[in-house]
Amino acid sequence: MSGLNLNEDAIEVARQKLRERFGAATQVGGKGTARRKKRAQKPAGGMDLKKFQTITNRFRCQTFPAIGDITMMRSDGTCLHFVNPKLQASVASNTYIISGNGQEKKIGDLPRQVNQMDLSAFLNDPKFRRLLQDSQSGNAPNLQSNEEDDIPDVVENFEEIE
Repeated sequence: MSGLNLNEDAIEVARQKLRERFGAATQVGGKGTARRKKRAQKPAGGMDLKKFQTITNRFRCQTFPAIGDITMMRSDGTCLHFVNPKLQASVASNTYIISGNGQEKKIGDLPRQVNQMDLSAFLNDPKFRRLLQDSQSGNAPNLQSNEEDDIPDVVENFEEIE
């Protein structure tokens, strides 16, 4: 019987050496499963997009195609400008989603968009009024339309046949 005890002691010593060699964290599953040297990590980026899509589906957002650019103006004189964004909206839940690469720019960097805007909504804001005065004094680009953008006067009468 003593030989049996020596054998069990030898087995226990061998198991201890294996634990030291491979480590306890290498076994991922339970008893009898394969040992792995490194645990496989799940990708973190893909889950956020899936969660985002399920949220937009919950709001029943509809995609608006062929949006050229979106400019959101801030009160400090900067703009958030998106070129070819993806616009989704749900009017019932008052939800608008703009996705794409946005760039932060100053109002002076976007003179074409400023010339196209209706400025009557912004005239009540004192910060925007100050920016408008600065632009008219020459510190920023001209926010008023140029004469080149106006419709030319028609001199001749095209209905007369000669």
